[in-house]
Amino acid sequence: MSITHVELELAREPAHPYGNRDYTYDLYLPIRTDGRLDGDRARCCDGHCRFRCQKPDGCKAHGTIRLSGGDRLELDYGNTGGGGEVSLPGKDVPLRPGQLLPIADDDGEAHLFQVLSMRQEWSGPGEAEAERWLAAGSPNPMPADDLG
Repeated sequence: MSITHVELELAREPAHPYGNRDYTYDLYLPIRTDGRLDGDRARCCDGHCRFRCQKPDGCKAHGTIRLSGGDRLELDYGNTGGGGEVSLPGKDVPLRPGQLLPIADDDGEAHLFQVLSMRQEWSGPGEAEAERWLAAGSPNPMPADDLG
């Protein structure tokens, strides 16, 4: 099993014709070697997969990711009281750099984000080890005082 860091930034949209490099998400997910989300592994790590978000106003947030029904990932912002959702292209469609993913953020507003890069962060023999790696705080979440 491996955990992959998926780096996203705000893509072009009417309000941001050039996108915005200051609005980013970092998702840490079990991704197969062919680029598809490993749904079985994601269910085993449910609530342990993590994300970070930085908005243009400097507001930073982090939380956990849960696999919901269909092709959606639920973003739980924890004690900030919000939730969001990532719409995946489909369970059999691999993620690739350049691909666009809609994300509804913690205030419910949906935006398109572009996959900038995907890199393996951790690899090990099984779910228990990955769960321990994620639960130990890796990737390091943003400090609580950085939350806006």
